[in-house]
Amino acid sequence: ISSEAKRITKALAYPLQGLKSAWAEPAFRTETIITAIAIPIAFAIAKNKIEAAKINSLKNRSCL
Repeated sequence: ISSEAKRITKALAYPLQGLKSAWAEPAFRTETIITAIAIPIAFAIAKNKIEAAKINSLKNRSCL
Protein backbone atom coordinates (compact mmCIF):
# COMPACT_ATOMS: atom_id res chain seq x y z
CA ILE A 1 0.00 0.00 0.00
CA SER A 2 1.31 3.40 -0.87
CA SER A 3 2.03 6.00 1.80
CA GLU A 4 -0.92 8.07 0.50
CA ALA A 5 -3.32 5.14 0.99
CA LYS A 6 -1.97 4.57 4.52
CA ARG A 7 -2.48 8.24 5.32
CA ILE A 8 -6.06 8.15 4.04
CA THR A 9 -6.76 4.94 5.99
CA LYS A 10 -5.50 6.53 9.21
CA ALA A 11 -7.45 9.71 8.47
CA LEU A 12 -10.63 7.61 8.32
CA ALA A 13 -9.79 5.35 11.26
CA TYR A 14 -9.11 8.01 13.91
CA PRO A 15 -12.49 9.77 13.68
CA LEU A 16 -14.26 6.41 13.70
CA GLN A 17 -12.40 5.47 16.89
CA GLY A 18 -13.52 8.78 18.40
CA LEU A 19 -17.15 8.13 17.47
CA LYS A 20 -16.92 4.64 18.92
CA SER A 21 -15.59 6.08 22.19
CA ALA A 22 -18.22 8.82 22.24
CA TRP A 23 -21.03 6.33 21.58
CA ALA A 24 -20.09 4.60 24.84
CA GLU A 25 -21.28 7.74 26.68
CA PRO A 26 -25.03 7.68 27.38
CA ALA A 27 -25.37 11.47 27.01
CA PHE A 28 -23.82 11.38 23.53
CA ARG A 29 -26.15 8.57 22.45
CA THR A 30 -29.17 10.46 23.78
CA GLU A 31 -28.19 13.71 22.02
CA THR A 32 -27.48 11.88 18.76
CA ILE A 33 -30.79 10.01 18.77
CA ILE A 34 -32.81 13.11 19.67
CA THR A 35 -31.06 15.12 16.95
CA ALA A 36 -31.60 12.39 14.36
CA ILE A 37 -35.32 12.47 15.14
CA ALA A 38 -35.80 16.23 15.65
CA ILE A 39 -34.06 17.61 12.55
CA PRO A 40 -36.18 15.72 9.98
CA ILE A 41 -39.31 16.64 11.93
CA ALA A 42 -38.28 20.30 11.94
CA PHE A 43 -37.80 20.27 8.16
CA ALA A 44 -41.13 18.50 7.70
CA ILE A 45 -43.03 21.14 9.66
CA ALA A 46 -41.19 24.16 8.22
CA LYS A 47 -43.77 26.31 6.48
CA ASN A 48 -41.50 27.64 3.76
CA LYS A 49 -37.94 27.65 2.46
CA ILE A 50 -36.89 30.52 4.71
CA GLU A 51 -37.86 28.60 7.83
CA ALA A 52 -36.04 25.55 6.48
CA ALA A 53 -32.93 27.68 5.87
CA LYS A 54 -33.09 28.98 9.44
CA ILE A 55 -33.35 25.44 10.76
CA ASN A 56 -30.40 24.41 8.59
CA SER A 57 -28.26 27.29 9.87
CA LEU A 58 -29.06 26.32 13.47
CA LYS A 59 -28.18 22.70 12.74
CA ASN A 60 -24.80 23.73 11.32
CA ARG A 61 -24.09 26.05 14.25
CA SER A 62 -24.74 23.31 16.82
CA CYS A 63 -21.92 21.18 15.36
CA LEU A 64 -19.28 23.69 16.51
